[in-house]
Amino acid sequence: SVNRNFSDEVIYTFTQIQGAHDGNIMIRMKHKEKITAMVEKAEALYKNTPTKFYWVDYWNPSELSIPDPPQYRLEITDGDPVKRLQTAQDVQALLTEKGIFDKIRVTPTADKEKEIRLQPYFNSGSESEVLSKEELSHYLRVITGGVYVERLFQKQQEIPIYLRLNSDEVTSIDQLKAFPVGFEGRLIPLGALAQISLEDRPPRIYRENQKSLIVLSARLNKSQLSQTKEKVLQANEVIRQFKTKRRSMTSDLPSLVEVQPDKDLQQSLDQLKWAVAISIALVFLTMVIQLGDIVHSLLVLVAIPLGFIGVLVSLYVFKSTLSLNSGLGTILLNGIAVANSIILVDFIRKLHDAGKDPKAAVIEASLARIRPILMTSLTTVLGMLPIALGFGEGGKILQPLGIAVCGGLWVSTLLTLYIVPALQYLYLARREKKA
Repeated sequence: SVNRNFSDEVIYTFTQIQGAHDGNIMIRMKHKEKITAMVEKAEALYKNTPTKFYWVDYWNPSELSIPDPPQYRLEITDGDPVKRLQTAQDVQALLTEKGIFDKIRVTPTADKEKEIRLQPYFNSGSESEVLSKEELSHYLRVITGGVYVERLFQKQQEIPIYLRLNSDEVTSIDQLKAFPVGFEGRLIPLGALAQISLEDRPPRIYRENQKSLIVLSARLNKSQLSQTKEKVLQANEVIRQFKTKRRSMTSDLPSLVEVQPDKDLQQSLDQLKWAVAISIALVFLTMVIQLGDIVHSLLVLVAIPLGFIGVLVSLYVFKSTLSLNSGLGTILLNGIAVANSIILVDFIRKLHDAGKDPKAAVIEASLARIRPILMTSLTTVLGMLPIALGFGEGGKILQPLGIAVCGGLWVSTLLTLYIVPALQYLYLARREKKA
């Protein structure tokens, strides 16, 4: 279906089967700029049903986009694990029925998993034992998944050998019980040696911060993100009605708590903001100690927002995106851009203190320092150019970082050569006028 609907845009597909009820298809596209339109088309083509759940998203390893949390998150805690699983299944079915969200995922899976249990009719080690537990287990593995026997090599290729039945020979518990086992020249049904049953497997245990829980997360399609607040309110009302109805039937109901879905992301962003703020504060403090003037220190910091402008311009020109790698390039760029600003500000201040008027000091310093500034910037840009062009195996992964540094530094340097001296001239001229 994917190849039929997207044949013009697909280079190849890669399929992963996670289990009986979970799998994914990764699609390598010819043109990444069409990825948003392709996601929207796939979301329109593959609709969720009561038995099938589709999850469409895009991923580009070269851009490592900023994490995109779901629009809704519900945590089911406390109580018995089996009841937590049943509650998760009921809530998932209810939200799917109401059609509030386009994609709903339960972690760990809310699907009931089955397992075959075999209990011999004899005690291990007793005289009445005809076949050991190990032998019975061996037969069971041969009948079901198969037993690895040996491997051979043919034309430099490893070929594993398994001992197992065809999958269509035993398709039910009754056929498993009737499977003949050879013993002392006779054929005995496997069910005569052990009790065989198909049981529900205990729910998987999933923990966050040492707390056992089941997480239900839901997303909206890209075209419906503007309705996030309205959809969340609808979901909360559905959950409230569900809890009221269930509590009237039973008092042993697990806790259902709606939490901020982007809590971890917000914490990480807050930490990043503090880290950037502290680094800028340390640069400012260093400049104040060295220059002995708050205004001149602030003029040095003007290069930082100019660097941000350069990053945005370069990412737009080269059709890249603001990602984790380009964010790292921005942080790296700040230190280089500030260095250019320091060269100008400090030299202008020294010329002015030596007796030159503000205009002459600014022009002389700019002419004298333009060569070292351009040399410093040019060597940095040339050094980062192979990364910006994505050369080498896996070079695309770090390409946004190189684009942010190269393009951002070049634009920042050109702006710094004009804006920083102009601002310093205004400050010195106003200070002389007041004096």
